[in-house]
Amino acid sequence: MAEQMEKAYCSQCNRTMNIDQFYLSKRVDEYPGGILPKCKKCFTMHVNNWEPSTFIPLLEIIDVPYVPTEWNVLLDRYGKDPKKTTTMAIFGRYLSKMKLKQYSDYCFADTARIAEEEAKKKQLADARSEAYRLRNSAGVGNVMDMINVDVDLLSEEELMTLFPQPEQLEMIRQSMNSTSSNTVANVNPFGSIPQPMVEPSLESQIDPVDKMKLSIKWGKLYSVEELLQMERFYRDMMDSYEIKSASHLDYLKMICKTSLKMNQAIDCSDYEGYNKLAKVYDSLMKSAKFTAAQNKTESENDYQAVCELIQMAEEQGFIPRFDLEVPKDIVDATIKDMERYLNTLVREEQGLGNLIETAIAAMKREEEADSEDSIDLDELDDLGLEDDDYADFYSFQEELGDDE
Repeated sequence: MAEQMEKAYCSQCNRTMNIDQFYLSKRVDEYPGGILPKCKKCFTMHVNNWEPSTFIPLLEIIDVPYVPTEWNVLLDRYGKDPKKTTTMAIFGRYLSKMKLKQYSDYCFADTARIAEEEAKKKQLADARSEAYRLRNSAGVGNVMDMINVDVDLLSEEELMTLFPQPEQLEMIRQSMNSTSSNTVANVNPFGSIPQPMVEPSLESQIDPVDKMKLSIKWGKLYSVEELLQMERFYRDMMDSYEIKSASHLDYLKMICKTSLKMNQAIDCSDYEGYNKLAKVYDSLMKSAKFTAAQNKTESENDYQAVCELIQMAEEQGFIPRFDLEVPKDIVDATIKDMERYLNTLVREEQGLGNLIETAIAAMKREEEADSEDSIDLDELDDLGLEDDDYADFYSFQEELGDDE
């Protein structure tokens, strides 16, 4: 069914893309056609290749087993530089490896069994390595070192090959009988990595009535997480700004939706889409006039008019003059002397008024002289000059210029 579909819709970034941009799950009963509802980028946006708790739940959704050895091999080969390793670099290659015949028949439920088999193989390899290291010991006493080796993992033929002497083989068999069988028990399928704790979803925690109210307010196209994110931002804006009219409320809803899409674009590394949404966001903020002047927290300490300052002074009282009760030094005395000199110069200087009047009279005389020297065009018209007179005048000016 998946091969027949050419396009698929991503519920996270709200985009329609080619089918090869989506991972396929073996759980066709839960996901129609096996196509996941999120594209590859959105599905792996929170994956940390070095933190199994971030990608093991995704493997469970796709229904493939987690084999730590295979993942670490890919990580050593392609994840040498964490800055250049994308979230899909290791994840996609791992899924391709799980399609090989070796693992194609396994699902996520087989993770523990595969881990147990891998642990047995490792113990067998360690036992063989240690046994081969000790087989050159001719003394029977040195064979007691084999007690620390998982000899029960070795076959009878391997034991006879490693220890051809009967007394050595007999001591090993006695040690095997005297000690408990070294079986693999309580194997952690994920090695030393703790299994991730599956937290309950928000949809299971929210009340159905509240969910219905949020869906009516914001629409039915959003998940519970998205509804809660928009509602949280909506209430923060209501607390921050003076929103009174219905148009402001409508603008605020569109701003909340745009903010949600901006966050999703950033998470998907869709920077081109983010830039477009940022312009829409700024335009909505300006159209709604959600400025710093309307911000409650910022406007509480600001005064937009003189009347507000007067009201503050009437309610809280005027600020008293702050006098220092310390001896004044030479700097204070100099400042006081300058203030006194300027005050005397302006108020008590006897000739200052005469100087000002003299300056004003001189300015008037200059204005009158300029007006007398200026030529009124209307007066020239009254003289009865014709075009030939003007031509003769310009010719005379040119001759003067040539003589110079």
